[in-house]
Amino acid sequence: ECGHHYARAMSSWGLILALSGFQCDLRAGMLGFAPRVHEQDFQCFWSVDGAWGSYSQKTHRAALRVIEGSLKLKRLALSFYAGATNGTLVWGAKKARVTITPGGEILLPRPITVRANQILAITFDV
Repeated sequence: ECGHHYARAMSSWGLILALSGFQCDLRAGMLGFAPRVHEQDFQCFWSVDGAWGSYSQKTHRAALRVIEGSLKLKRLALSFYAGATNGTLVWGAKKARVTITPGGEILLPRPITVRANQILAITFDV
């Protein structure tokens, strides 16, 4: 099934999930990433029911871009930033300070809907 230069269509998607450490719980409004490669300069595609887009992270900044659809979020789980304690969240013309838990979870000040062509960016305090 998955050998000799052939992979079933859906099994190849498992690589994106494994390398990005993608987590999703739409009921709880949670999206998360725990990259296994290139943590300090990482970018990947993501897709959930009703939306898809890209995620990128650098040493002090993460960005979640919705390309199509909309995504309602209450929290983000970003394990790379587990050592950070505070940050600034920017989406559209709005800005808010956020606290990061020791595990790298960001509880948003209120539920946020990120729509098509919007970017949710977080800058982490050094």
